[in-house]
Amino acid sequence: MSEMVSTGMQAAASNGPSPHPALGRFLLRADAEPRLLIIRAPEGVGRRWFARSWCARDGAADEGHIVEWSPDEDAETIIRTLTRVLAEAPTSRVTLIAHASAPIARIAAAFACRVAGPADLMLREDEIAADDPAGIHDLTGGWLVAVDDLLHPSGTPESARRALLPPLARWLAARDPDDAVPEVAFLPHFTADVLLAFESPDGKLPPTQRDLLDDGLLHPRPDGEVFMPDLVRYALQDLVREQDPALVPRLVEASSSAIADTGDMETAIDTAVGQRAWPALQNLLLERWADLFTTDARKLRTAAKAFPRFLLDRTGELNTVLRVLSAAGPDRMLLPLPTLPPDLTRDRTAARLQQRALKLAERPDARAVSYGLLEISHLRLAGHFVEAAHAATRLRPVLAEATASRPVPGALGALAEIHAGMSFHLADRLPEARLAYEAGLHRARADNHHFLEADALSKLALLTLQGGHTDEARRLVEDLSEPLDKVGWGKSMVGRAGTLAKVWIALHALDLDGADDALRSLPEKPDTDEFWVVHAVLQALAGTLRGDGEHAAATLTARRDERPYSAAAPMSERMITEGLRWIEQITGTASAVPGWQRNPELANLESLRRLRTGPFDAVLHSLDTPERTNPRQRLTARSLRVRAFHNPDVDDGTLREFCRQWEESGELSDLLPLHLLGRTPELRASGILSEEQACRLEALPSPTPAGEAAPELTPREEALLTLLRQGRTRREMAQLTIRSENTIKSQLRSLYAKLDASSATEALEKSRHFNL
Repeated sequence: MSEMVSTGMQAAASNGPSPHPALGRFLLRADAEPRLLIIRAPEGVGRRWFARSWCARDGAADEGHIVEWSPDEDAETIIRTLTRVLAEAPTSRVTLIAHASAPIARIAAAFACRVAGPADLMLREDEIAADDPAGIHDLTGGWLVAVDDLLHPSGTPESARRALLPPLARWLAARDPDDAVPEVAFLPHFTADVLLAFESPDGKLPPTQRDLLDDGLLHPRPDGEVFMPDLVRYALQDLVREQDPALVPRLVEASSSAIADTGDMETAIDTAVGQRAWPALQNLLLERWADLFTTDARKLRTAAKAFPRFLLDRTGELNTVLRVLSAAGPDRMLLPLPTLPPDLTRDRTAARLQQRALKLAERPDARAVSYGLLEISHLRLAGHFVEAAHAATRLRPVLAEATASRPVPGALGALAEIHAGMSFHLADRLPEARLAYEAGLHRARADNHHFLEADALSKLALLTLQGGHTDEARRLVEDLSEPLDKVGWGKSMVGRAGTLAKVWIALHALDLDGADDALRSLPEKPDTDEFWVVHAVLQALAGTLRGDGEHAAATLTARRDERPYSAAAPMSERMITEGLRWIEQITGTASAVPGWQRNPELANLESLRRLRTGPFDAVLHSLDTPERTNPRQRLTARSLRVRAFHNPDVDDGTLREFCRQWEESGELSDLLPLHLLGRTPELRASGILSEEQACRLEALPSPTPAGEAAPELTPREEALLTLLRQGRTRREMAQLTIRSENTIKSQLRSLYAKLDASSATEALEKSRHFNL
């Protein structure tokens, strides 16, 4: 091709016969050839050579006629000229070389003709006879002037770039009077979406992909993708640098932002890093870190390593982003738990983030939301859980106002709501957490963002269980499976709360095998997930129900003590306290429950303790105060009332009414207090339990209350206990022991008192507790 191009151009200059290399391809596109050809293409692609080749092809007797259309001539003048030339030479071919802005449609409407544009004259790979035609084509785009320079023995990419610049500049001077085209040369690629997303810093309307293709600045690949040749890109960038050097960093930032808007954060970062545009990279990370977090936070490491240290030291906010995202592991974030006592008065980063977030909140936009999100994330990581909830209260209205006034990226909005929900959740402000999670779920679904949809559903399921709505939690866990299956990096992270919800649901059903299966999909020891306390408590409860309560309590206590600052989150403190108190009840080691007056769950546990050990008359107070705030707590309290007021020997409807309520909305775990009080036989006899449910209850520990020794029975009382096991009536007992029924009644009363039982059924259950 070196010979073909160089010799061809020289031949064209000396009226030689060598055709333009692209002419053969052009001629293949039509069967019948008109006499007139219109060329509108830039200099530097061999316009006159192509025109002479057209006119002189097939051994024509004359060389034809070439008409130059200059910018100062109108279309009517050219039509008259062409009419005369075609009439004077009825067998000759004619070529019109039009200037860049010529209205060629007027000419095409007046004559039978063919039109050749830039793409028709620029060389393709198979028209470049060189050792690396593909490389030369990627570099030059087939601009003849650049190809010829490169194939010259002394040619270099730099000399080819200089040769290309003049014809390219003259072409754009007419085609692009607003100088918008050179600005897009800083984009790394040129999909229609990227060009549509590109916003010129000066407000210019950017060219479309079709515009750039028509002007010969983009070229299609066989796979349908388009590219801008390197020398064209560099030449266009040179034009910007010569006209306005200060515009370059703004264009790099605009280019990175456009790429980020289309979801390709990795390329957006590479663009800024490649241009060493640190302010652009900083803004990109601060405003778009939500996209990185929800795709693959590991991609940030390249940017973090490239960022100058002096900028990191100067920018506390960016350090916070890097601290969060640099903790990315193979499939999830490995965030550190706080290791020092939280001291907000000495936390300079928290103060700086709050100051910046408050300032930006005065004019809410995406940047204000991003800073608010950074603030609550930092506060939680530093152990300031109550303050994080206060900051979340400020963030949600900022997000709402920003969304109403201008677009907020979908990922950022959904992530802000979810993390606001987490801040409320850990601060034990559960109603506010639900509102934020539901808003995050709505935004994620509107944006078709599977990662964030799964994250919101997962945490909503866990929160819903804490609110006592088990059936709703089951539906949320079912809904979670579809978006979670579509998540790549971070799947185990966003699915963690959903897995914990599965464990909890299984424990509500007293399905210990199901709970163990779900626990096996989690780390054996709770890791640094922000809801690690839920994991630890559920793990301890499952172990206790298996009969290993002492070890479970010791392990849960040790984990709390190992992570004191993280365990100090209000929700974590409450769950650990409730978990340890439940373990005490199940193992029979319960003592008086402090703080039950302010916690409905603890009030139920205190009521259970009083029913087992006394004083019985105090049970009513702990059953009535405080108000039970969720369905599970209310049903547990009702079950305890059954024990307090129901006489098994008299059908007063108390048990039947409770059974009706339980069948409507109960979980098997709601019956655990009655089991611990020895009422499982009555529940089985009531008919509300399936055989599997009854077996699950009966397989649970039935502990002897701590510190209570087995009562000493007289021989006659032991004999009556044996007759009770046989199901004998008082009359039958009197006949078998040769005593009166009144004597038997008195002796049974003594037996019941020693066993702290109010009926034969309860006496038999208590005798099993004491191994009598």
